[in-house]
Amino acid sequence: MPEQYRNLVNSWYCGHCHHATVAMYYLLGGKEKKYKIRKAIDELEITHYWLETVEGEIIGPTAEQYTELGRELPYRKTKAALKIMGRVTEKLKDS
Repeated sequence: MPEQYRNLVNSWYCGHCHHATVAMYYLLGGKEKKYKIRKAIDELEITHYWLETVEGEIIGPTAEQYTELGRELPYRKTKAALKIMGRVTEKLKDS
């Protein structure tokens, strides 16, 4: 877990949404299947990431960090995460 998130949320999922979401994006077919990576800032000022389908279905691989603790899911505060995907794509090209 990234150090800045330690002791903020008592969940094994906290701090792992970015890499879990990027992994799911590629495993499920990514841009070709029209998935979008979304992000928002939650009530604790933590950036949260998830996938969204063309139909608007939300796929949150780490949603338990909210649901198990009775926290509000930040999905309605969304932004497309294109900048992040650009960086990830560049890193993949370099490897």
